[in-house]
Amino acid sequence: MEETRRLEALDEAVPFVGAVRRVERGEASIEEPAMILRANMERFGLFLFGPFSGGNFPPEGTLRDDADGMRLSEYLEQLARTLARSAGLPLGPTSVPGNAAGYLGPLGFARSDEDEPDYWASSNFEAHEHDKLFPFLSATMLLIEGTAFTNDVAVFAGAPGFADPTLWEFGGAWSQRGWGQTLAEWAAWAGWVHGSGRPLTYVDFYIGGAGGVPDYSSFVATARRSIAEVSRQLWAEASLPAQLLAEGLRA
Repeated sequence: MEETRRLEALDEAVPFVGAVRRVERGEASIEEPAMILRANMERFGLFLFGPFSGGNFPPEGTLRDDADGMRLSEYLEQLARTLARSAGLPLGPTSVPGNAAGYLGPLGFARSDEDEPDYWASSNFEAHEHDKLFPFLSATMLLIEGTAFTNDVAVFAGAPGFADPTLWEFGGAWSQRGWGQTLAEWAAWAGWVHGSGRPLTYVDFYIGGAGGVPDYSSFVATARRSIAEVSRQLWAEASLPAQLLAEGLRA
């Protein structure tokens, strides 16, 4: 554990936090914090996607031990079919608004529910906390409390890298309170305590505004916009229809 520090504010010396604050002051575009966030996703092999609207949260779980890893683009193709069904759009070679040829997927052929592979076991992100999640949180200070995170942001774990990385854990598996507890465990691991000097608890990261740091609501709103911008970039790089993502995201 690192030396104990008091969490009295989100430090703008952390590149992601500094970029978020510059966006809030009108000094930068959302692309700046999104670029920093994506670089850290690729560094640690921990990818965020969302925020999703309505019931559009993507399939979640862990690849079975006997299943090969899935490329991010493959998973996003599955998500595209989920969003198409949710929006009442066709999956096969019929018309999709904005795409006269219909949505065939990046592989160029129609997909259906029967194509869904039987990959999934129960999700277990605890195995990735110390090697991926906790270092990622320390590098970004992306401290979004449970009520603003777990309902509509998906977390994927896989191999570090920027060229269509291989993933094996999908969707996240935290309740709002459970995410608060995970952030409290990260704080203890990283050596952070409340501004008063007491330990940080799940309540601080569940509904407590990260222990009451200043300007927290605006930070969360811009951080969520940054996640959405990274999601749009990954979606476009997988050659998936922008309209489907627009149907599925809140931001």
